[in-house]
Amino acid sequence: MDDDFTITRDIYPMPAFLTLTVSDLERSVRWYTEGLDFVELARMPQLVHLRRFRNQDILLFPPHPGRPGPDAGAGWSFSLQGGPGLPTLAQRLAAHAPDASAGLQRMPWNVDELRCTDPDGYAIVFTERVPEDEMDQAFSAAVLASLTVDIL
Repeated sequence: MDDDFTITRDIYPMPAFLTLTVSDLERSVRWYTEGLDFVELARMPQLVHLRRFRNQDILLFPPHPGRPGPDAGAGWSFSLQGGPGLPTLAQRLAAHAPDASAGLQRMPWNVDELRCTDPDGYAIVFTERVPEDEMDQAFSAAVLASLTVDIL
């Protein structure tokens, strides 16, 4: 399996990560680890660092004076390319939190999405490119025709 799709406990500069203030730290840790296959990478005072695959990191903070509280509706999108895939993740989430997602959805822009909502109302979206033989070729052609820069 590609190194980017194995859970690693390596410490590296994270190009992007999500920080969430959650109302119940332990409940959120369970939700992300049991429902979305994250691992608890590190636990420090007032912070839990979760990771799924490389560059899929979430920092969870409990409520704290001066730090904004949970912001329902705020969200983040993780793009998957390979690995175990969204069907497996959707099944795992459905088993753990059946009301957290409507399941996989095929989007017109040639990706499958798994949109889910955590216990504090944060929206987390996982996307994965559809297989080449299942792509909407008309959409792909329209995108290429709309480009203002020659990429071919």
